[in-house]
Amino acid sequence: MQGGLPGPVATALLLAAAALQAVCCAAQCAANAVTVKVGWQASSLSVPALLDGGTFQHNCSAAHAGYEGPIEVHCVGSLLTAYAHACVPRACEAGQSASARVAANNAVTVRLARPLEHGGLRHVACRTLLPGSLGHVRLACRLGELLVDASNCRPKVQGPMTMWRIANGDYLPGTWRVFELSLFTSADCSGGKVAGDIFASSEDYSGEETHDMAFDRDIRTAWAAGCEQGCPPGAAWIGLALARSSGRVRCIELLQSRVACCGSQRVRLEVWDGAGWQNMQVWDTQGLRRMTFGYKLPVPASCEEDKPEGVGVIHDCDGRPVVGRQQGDTCTARCSDGFYGEASTYTCGADGRFQGTGPTCYNVVALGRLAGIAVALLVLLFLGGQYRFFCMHRKLRLADIRDTIPQALFGRWREKSGTNVWEVMLEERQRAMNRSVFDFEAGTEESGADTSKGAEVKKKKRKKKRATQRLTVLKAEKEKEELQRVTNLGFQSLDGLCSPCEDPDICLACVFCPLCRVADTWHTLGKPAWQDYWKVYFSYAVCPFCWPCLGFYGRLRLRWFFQIPPEPHRDCLVYCCCCCCCAPCAACQEARLVDAPLHYRSFYKKTQQMTMGFSEDPEV
Repeated sequence: MQGGLPGPVATALLLAAAALQAVCCAAQCAANAVTVKVGWQASSLSVPALLDGGTFQHNCSAAHAGYEGPIEVHCVGSLLTAYAHACVPRACEAGQSASARVAANNAVTVRLARPLEHGGLRHVACRTLLPGSLGHVRLACRLGELLVDASNCRPKVQGPMTMWRIANGDYLPGTWRVFELSLFTSADCSGGKVAGDIFASSEDYSGEETHDMAFDRDIRTAWAAGCEQGCPPGAAWIGLALARSSGRVRCIELLQSRVACCGSQRVRLEVWDGAGWQNMQVWDTQGLRRMTFGYKLPVPASCEEDKPEGVGVIHDCDGRPVVGRQQGDTCTARCSDGFYGEASTYTCGADGRFQGTGPTCYNVVALGRLAGIAVALLVLLFLGGQYRFFCMHRKLRLADIRDTIPQALFGRWREKSGTNVWEVMLEERQRAMNRSVFDFEAGTEESGADTSKGAEVKKKKRKKKRATQRLTVLKAEKEKEELQRVTNLGFQSLDGLCSPCEDPDICLACVFCPLCRVADTWHTLGKPAWQDYWKVYFSYAVCPFCWPCLGFYGRLRLRWFFQIPPEPHRDCLVYCCCCCCCAPCAACQEARLVDAPLHYRSFYKKTQQMTMGFSEDPEV
């Protein structure tokens, strides 16, 4: 061949290629077993004889139950190679069911409502399986198998101290395994064993270590919490649900695993307070003596007796709900807002009683009120004393001088029909004076006609009588001037009730110290004699709600003394129905009437001084 390989070489190559092709076509994989790993499990699968490049399939479940998908085996160069990358864990299908024990070994069937993938976790309320129960049921899917844990289901309870449980206080890398557990209400675990429905946070899905095994008094069986990746503190717990409260738990017997992964050094007791869980006690079991049924763990007493008491005393001795204050705990008692006193400390004793002395609390509000009342009484006493000293010094009582009171002041109020009593007295005095002048003139005419022997003697008598008449006229004029000075000639109501300013002094006294002026009126009236100034004053001051009755009674006594016709309906209207607006005016009216005889007596004395000591009492 020109330009190519030599003939012998080319022929050799062709022969070699033909021989190689014959060998390859005749190669194959003999029937054999191949090892394949599905999940964490390695299995040996048999494979029939395969030609080179041939493929054989196995189902993944043949290598590991619970997996699905194909396993492919390839023959390459007389070698078998298996591929299990398509194997996946089988999920739990909708409608798949499993049985479980709920509350006191009640067997129920749980059915999936929707699919659950492998490793998935779902919770179902216990009441859907057993009406009236609380808690939840754990549903888990493991390689297509539905696993059910109903250890958390418990009956519905009422009130505090109806559920008790113990929990792990340390992190556990494995699970918490409890062999025996007993709860007692006695302090030494000798009596008062608590019995009820058992419930737990979880339990082993295998059903070999269930929660009821912790209460069977068999130390060979145990309850194991269903912690998938270790148990955090407080995640694993087991306890009892009671139909009614059994009182406080005072002692616990606990037998748990000694293995570090499955036994908690610290153990916590918790109690239900009606709304949540309260931490009752925490124990450190290291160094404790281990008995046949485990450790005896005492619970300190809670103090409920001899709590601080008293008016205005508050304290924090109640502590947490149900747990309260336990042996050795201290609390503080102090005075509440509005009270004053020193705080004191109480200590909870081993006998369940508080020890300490309560504070003495003084009611600041009450003391303030008493101080206010005392100050008010002192002020009233001071005002009353000042009024008594300056306005009533040597003031007479009308009952003692009743015979000297002019008749014109009886039978009427000081003001009546638009005129006051002073105007009436002036008119009567004018009429008397006119009669005296008429008698004097008649006597003068008679003396002129007398020419008898005793004319000289009669002349002297007439001169003396004339002087007397001049003094009488002078006295009447002075008296008239004084009476007119105190007479208010302005507008007056019919009887002066609506004219409180008739006498400015009395009006001011009623405005600034009404009690003083009313007591002055009663005292000046003088009947009965025992109703003096101070008794009436403090009667009004101490019993303000009796003012209407006292005012009505005082006005009635005034009418009796001055012989004024009674008008009970009007007086009742003034003091009972319109006491706010009419009673002050009535007090002024009564004061003017009572003071009128004293004013007249004072004017009469002044007139005597002005007329050179004329001593005869006037006749009205």
